[in-house]
Amino acid sequence: MGLLVTVLSLCVAFRDAYAQQVVVSREYVIKAAYLANFLRYIDWPQNTAPDAPPPTIGVIGPHPILVYLEQMSRQPNRQEFRVRQIASETLSDDCHILFIPGSLDADLQRKIIRAAKESPILTVGENLHFLEEGGDVRFVVQENRVRLEIAMRAVEAKHLKVSAKLLQIARVVDAEPRLSQGSR
Repeated sequence: MGLLVTVLSLCVAFRDAYAQQVVVSREYVIKAAYLANFLRYIDWPQNTAPDAPPPTIGVIGPHPILVYLEQMSRQPNRQEFRVRQIASETLSDDCHILFIPGSLDADLQRKIIRAAKESPILTVGENLHFLEEGGDVRFVVQENRVRLEIAMRAVEAKHLKVSAKLLQIARVVDAEPRLSQGSR
């Protein structure tokens, strides 16, 4: 009897762990789809010559979203784009979109956001204060759905143009960037 209870307990634990993993996987599939579709609904000031390389979505550090972005980049009827995993110490100017995972250290996130502020790189993050730190777009999970918040002042300062269609599904926030600890 004791063995049966132990086995059943393990089955329930594995089921719960699997269900949680499926929810997280679904969340990252949705976030990856948003990132890929941003390329259709945001205009960059960079050269759009016919021989220009495809746009690039960068992801800081190893992250599960990379797998889904790679899969989407190979889908036939989708706008062509490249995916790059970027070391947290380097910021590449060839990225159009930079995903900064919520698991990244807060100080490092601020450093990356500051470095991207002077270039037309759309920074996208997950943390509660991402927009206040100077980020451009934040993923928000509410009622088990992925939503968007866009800091229009930050986006417009980079001369990025957001389509009306994207603005319809997002919450526009004019977050004032907070002063970092070192600048007080």
